[in-house]
Amino acid sequence: MQSRAPLTGGGGAVQGRSRDVDPAPDRPILRSHRPQEAQPMPDLAIVVGAGPGLGAALCRRFARGGCTLAPVARDTARLAELCAQIEESGGTARPFAADVADFASLTTAIRSASDWAGPPGVLIYNVSRFVPKSPLELTPEELDTELRVSATAALAATQAALPLMPDGGTVLWTGSGTALRPQAGKGSPSLAAGKSAMRGLALASAEAFHERGLNFRTITINGAIKEGTPFAPDKIAEAFWEAHASPDWQPEIVFEGR
Repeated sequence: MQSRAPLTGGGGAVQGRSRDVDPAPDRPILRSHRPQEAQPMPDLAIVVGAGPGLGAALCRRFARGGCTLAPVARDTARLAELCAQIEESGGTARPFAADVADFASLTTAIRSASDWAGPPGVLIYNVSRFVPKSPLELTPEELDTELRVSATAALAATQAALPLMPDGGTVLWTGSGTALRPQAGKGSPSLAAGKSAMRGLALASAEAFHERGLNFRTITINGAIKEGTPFAPDKIAEAFWEAHASPDWQPEIVFEGR
């Protein structure tokens, strides 16, 4: 990766409740191959982008739900600490290092996690980069990296996991409110572009993933992630768990705080 800008998530500051969203209100809601009952909880959950904050909260929530956790990130020391915390709480976890901008590295981490704990039942892609530069300062290379990290790597991770999930499963991508209102993303135009690309890719791909038997969704966080607010990491992680367990496969859920 060409830049070490911090990984982040979130968007504006609208509060409320999470809601399922039809990406095109004037068209029928996508419900292809929707199951009638919730799936049993899986054995392995792979969380790509298991940094502090939301990534760690997602790992803790899915471990609490009975999953074996495979957190994936670049910072191996922080991953090891997170796994130790999960195991101290009675869970099972092992860290896997990868740079998501390196698709070979990402694929290897996902396959290694499956070799360790069996077929994944859940894949969460929770990665983005906040580059606080205006379009007058932003380089084409930095924008290209953001698009690669936010959107292309989400597809690469999903494609790497698919052959390992023969019986279906859940795939969730972390979106941002900046994709709903890109004009509000002036602080980081590259993040607005990356999350807009991810959202477009997710909504255009959802039907194909549903037909493949996946509970696939993008969860758009329509607010700034911060402890002590309606957008606290643990509250968002609960919404991810509910999306995994829900039998109603909508392409997008907009999380507006709780």
